[in-house]
Amino acid sequence: GPKKAVGSKPIMLFLGDTWQNDTLYSRIQNLLIDTFRGDKADKISLQGLDHVMACTCTDGRIYIRLYTCNFTKGDGSKVPNVSLTPMGPFLDLSVRRSQMASDDMWKAATSKKKAKTSEAPKVKNIKRTSLGVKLGRIHMKPQHLDRMGGRRVDALRDRTGKRKATESAEEVSRKKQTSENTRRNSGVSSKNARTRE
Repeated sequence: GPKKAVGSKPIMLFLGDTWQNDTLYSRIQNLLIDTFRGDKADKISLQGLDHVMACTCTDGRIYIRLYTCNFTKGDGSKVPNVSLTPMGPFLDLSVRRSQMASDDMWKAATSKKKAKTSEAPKVKNIKRTSLGVKLGRIHMKPQHLDRMGGRRVDALRDRTGKRKATESAEEVSRKKQTSENTRRNSGVSSKNARTRE
């Protein structure tokens, strides 16, 4: 006979008012959904819907029937026609004894917690690279590095001032020598003039 695909999810139908009106059967409905629905999916493909699980509750009995789905093209519409073929297994269940949790415990067990977002809250001027390295941006006022006081190192000192000082000392010594030479020359020339006289 027809079979469902491996890993496919059923379309679950709950027929009858008892599922909503009776608290015992509403909790049984919850248990059936948790047992047979499989993993949660955000999107569903029509090709993945290949079987239906119909649960009917009447006269204190639960009838579970499974059918395969066949989609055929509708006349002039995009919505396909669905035909169901009995597949099995067929289950006839009756509730004999039940011991459910208290209302408070059931509410705590079935309450949906808000999913925590995986992204951490954004911090201003801090970001992470693809490798997880944290990078930060600092905003500072413009700094004048030439006016900053700090430890003076000989390697970083300006040597041009020393050169100018040595050059000026050399120039002074040259001027002194030239002036002395001119004085000597003037003295020699005066002696020569006296001797000529």
